[in-house]
Amino acid sequence: MEKIKGRLIYCGWDFPWELETENSKYNIFLTVEEFFKKISNQPAFCNIYSEDWEMGIDPNSQYSFFYNPEKKELFFEKNLGVGHDIKKELDRFLLRNTGRLIIINQTEEIFGIYPDLTERAYELYREENEKTKSIKISKDEAETICQFGQNGKSCIFLSLPPFHCEKFNEWVSRRVLEQFAETRSGRIANCVLTSDVDKVANCRIVYNLSSRL
Repeated sequence: MEKIKGRLIYCGWDFPWELETENSKYNIFLTVEEFFKKISNQPAFCNIYSEDWEMGIDPNSQYSFFYNPEKKELFFEKNLGVGHDIKKELDRFLLRNTGRLIIINQTEEIFGIYPDLTERAYELYREENEKTKSIKISKDEAETICQFGQNGKSCIFLSLPPFHCEKFNEWVSRRVLEQFAETRSGRIANCVLTSDVDKVANCRIVYNLSSRL
């Protein structure tokens, strides 16, 4: 079993999936891809939640996992019929958790990314029926959490005026992260999004393909 803790810096699928540890920085996609290749063409499961992701071999699963290294396709197929492409969901999971401390746990049959619960992440709240994906924040939040006005330390997802967080606005955050990947100017805050569903039902599941349920 291998367990690694570090800060995830994810700027997009085609950029390195950086993990910053206390002593080093490396591209975790190389490890992830190696695992994809290892379990490809085998019965498998995949659980993608808002804050954690786990997949691996499951002999009892009705789904088989297939990985195409050239096209970077991640595909689950059920009985040679209905198929599910999980690349988009996995990409969204990584976007949502960029900037956070995570724990990578890998065994021979399972690979998982989980939040480091010892980290204090600032919680942003968006109502389920809210139309805009930008999240309004107060001037106090902008100054204390986003560090507005502090050169080089301000969060890259802060937009103004008025103050909004764009980290969970997928269309905007992708473009902001692409620019960050090139310039490395600014900071990615470790905020976490909470929705009405999370608050009321404590239901974080986004996607699931598992015979274990």
